[in-house]
Amino acid sequence: MTLFVVSGAFLAGLVAAGVPLALHLLNRRPKEEIPFPGLLFLLQSETKARSGGSWRRRLILLCRVLAVAALCLAFCQPFLSSVGVAPGRTTVLLWDDSFSMQLPPGYARLKTRFEAALRETSPASPATVGIVRGSRILWNGPFTGDAEELLGFFRQNALNQSTSNFAEVARQSDFRLRELPAEKRRVLLFTDRQELPWRRTPREEAFENATEFCVIRPEPATVRNATVTGAELSTAPGSLTVRATVRNYSDALLPGTLYLELAGTRRASLPVDLKPGAEASFLLTAPLPAGDITGRIELETGDGLKPDNSFYFSRAAGHERTRAPAPEQHRVNLPALAVGVADAPAEVPREAAGKLLIWQDPAGLTPEVQEKLEKFLQSGGVCAVTLEASPRIATFLDRYSVRMSPGRAEERKLRKFGLFDFDHPVFRRIFEASGTGWSDVLVYRSCKVTLPPEAAVPIRFDNGAPAVAELPVGTGKLWLFMMKFTPESTSWAGHYSFLPFWRELEKYAAGTVAAAAPLPGDVVRLAQGERAEFDDGSGPKPVQAAGGFLTFDRPGNYRAGERLFSVNLPPEESDCAPDPVDDRAAQFRTAAPGVIVPAAAQTGGGKTELYAYFILAALLLLVSELALANRTAL
Repeated sequence: MTLFVVSGAFLAGLVAAGVPLALHLLNRRPKEEIPFPGLLFLLQSETKARSGGSWRRRLILLCRVLAVAALCLAFCQPFLSSVGVAPGRTTVLLWDDSFSMQLPPGYARLKTRFEAALRETSPASPATVGIVRGSRILWNGPFTGDAEELLGFFRQNALNQSTSNFAEVARQSDFRLRELPAEKRRVLLFTDRQELPWRRTPREEAFENATEFCVIRPEPATVRNATVTGAELSTAPGSLTVRATVRNYSDALLPGTLYLELAGTRRASLPVDLKPGAEASFLLTAPLPAGDITGRIELETGDGLKPDNSFYFSRAAGHERTRAPAPEQHRVNLPALAVGVADAPAEVPREAAGKLLIWQDPAGLTPEVQEKLEKFLQSGGVCAVTLEASPRIATFLDRYSVRMSPGRAEERKLRKFGLFDFDHPVFRRIFEASGTGWSDVLVYRSCKVTLPPEAAVPIRFDNGAPAVAELPVGTGKLWLFMMKFTPESTSWAGHYSFLPFWRELEKYAAGTVAAAAPLPGDVVRLAQGERAEFDDGSGPKPVQAAGGFLTFDRPGNYRAGERLFSVNLPPEESDCAPDPVDDRAAQFRTAAPGVIVPAAAQTGGGKTELYAYFILAALLLLVSELALANRTAL
């Protein structure tokens, strides 16, 4: 019954309860003077005592009290039944909406388990669904026992086209659980992440004692992931000792070999056995080099994969403290060179076929690295180079008939590029899905460039100037981005809207993108001698002292076929290898058809019509009161 109807019945009951009082007030008459009132009072008192008027008055009073109580219960019962008795368990179901969740077959299995958990919803065990997207959570609404409603919300909003930041998951989930009291409370987080950032929201402070927090991950193992997490240097006369810390994120014993590399040469090695889920320290000793100490600790495992297993360090001569990355920087899927020194050794992935390499370090483009990049391209690799006014970049691109001036343009032609034209359907689709990401990643530099005739321009600015050029090199491809990537543009914690482009670029580079209908017009090809000038108008930029490359064979990557997928994630999301499957989550059962209670019936079950009995009882009491008051008015 609606609030209007219940309120009407309540008001009618109040009017009925007030009838005897109204009759009493209307029957009041002026006082009459009676002779010998004292004698008359004594006679009437004896008569009333014998006639039983006292019990009648008490009965009328009792009827009035019971009538008002029944009306109050009739008014309150629908609202109390909508909440009902405290449910036995409330559940917050969280879905990781990151792009990596699309990878088969783990996504399909995880989605099936999530929907099975939704079908467990009932009035006695209500739930709410949250889609973790970026740094916020998209909620379906209040707690409900309608499983079909939750399933519809999940299927409509689980797009998996962003990244996820779990820093606020604990606080927001606990806040939602407090909305509805329950005997048991739980939070189920479905994700492919291995570790969550509890350092921001400590686990022991995030939830109350009655809350169960469970992280459910894909069942099949992806990558046997082990990472070098630190290196401490100590010196003695003529010797250098490095304490390397390694953590095994997998659930199996992982044999491998640690190498100490100094100035590009391996100086020491140590066989190690890494216990599952444990962190251990190992000592490696080598002769003390003269001058500055620059090198890395590298871990090689026998599984054929190359995770992000290098930890770079450097120490200037005469300094006792090691200049090493912060404890968490190595966990980001950024290149290890990005936290080392400019002349740190670089290594191109051994398996070039089907791999995408993004080079953004003009200072580190040494002749040795250029030779490795050449082999990488000739063997079928795809390299994305960011354009920079650097002599090394100019020398490197000159071998591919790309001419560019390393200095600033003579004339400053300022232009704000706001629109882009896409001649390739893949990039057109990505731009429509994430158009704002281009403004995050395009930072222009002052330089002139001339592309060879065979260069294709799949992406160009609104004035016709090329934004991205594609050059065939042997069996590989060279992608030339007419901009410089800033650290923010590769930090998906704040610029995750550009992530789908990197994914599609990697797939396109590997030749796995399905053919799409071409757009009107052919791919633009620049004639020899045509120039494109770019100027951001903000003056010369200092070259980064440290750079590196981003590859797709980093720790926690997902193996799909013979290719590895990766993304440049924030530190708290970089370790994606799963830990052992949580057996509690495997106990989910799929509800049989027909057991889902509709939302309309979730207001207390059989108790939803009690208000009618209360109203009927109130009316009977009022009728009895009127019958009694007909003879005796208070």
